[in-house]
Amino acid sequence: MYAARNLKTALSGSVCALAALAGLALGAPGASAAGIFHVTATLPLAERAAPSTSSAVLGWLSHDEAVVIVCQTTGTDVYGSPIWDRLAGGQYVSDYWLDTPVYARFTPGLPQCPAPTPTPTGRAVGATASGDQGYPGQCTWWADYEFHAYSGLWPDFTGPNNGNAQYWAGNAQAKGWTVSSVPQPWSVAVFPAWTDGAGGDGHVAWVTAVSNGTITVSEENFTYGAGHVDVRTLTPSSSVLYILAP
Repeated sequence: MYAARNLKTALSGSVCALAALAGLALGAPGASAAGIFHVTATLPLAERAAPSTSSAVLGWLSHDEAVVIVCQTTGTDVYGSPIWDRLAGGQYVSDYWLDTPVYARFTPGLPQCPAPTPTPTGRAVGATASGDQGYPGQCTWWADYEFHAYSGLWPDFTGPNNGNAQYWAGNAQAKGWTVSSVPQPWSVAVFPAWTDGAGGDGHVAWVTAVSNGTITVSEENFTYGAGHVDVRTLTPSSSVLYILAP
């Protein structure tokens, strides 16, 4: 686990101390700008797909790295604090590990995240595999990994066409998985060839959020090349299809 830092815990019993910290947030020397805070964990801090210590890891933050908090919500308790922060890229981190001015409570001035979109019912379970069928370092490997992290299942998205990303929706539907043309969270977005930045083999990405016509995805080998994972928000083309995780 991360090395204990934690000024919040040390001051949690003192109203005066918390008031002093709140004063810092309002503009005292050394205060964070509105919404911008820093990582206090001395070891790398996991950025997660949901406000839970069991959700998929999307990336890592370093000690003292600056982050932008767009809203706060509740999730897995971390050292007595149920507060989690959603960052600008859609990732979540436990508020315990950031230098926000209060402990185990919402920070004054930061918005609370809207209620998550309920996971739709009627998501079929299709053919499964014994492990990740994607190629390591590629988008197919990461999408398979995230599907498994969410559902506990290794899906079989190969054949009757080959395993290239652009064929995944057709393959998945043929093997009993639910495929939709409507963007939904907790699904694999399948981009046809030459669509929304995809190359000739297409592209797949894991959808973590849907909002006002946009999707937020976690993906590998798109922005930074093979073996690198990024998170981005985009307005998808109407030809993109979604394999729904049960």
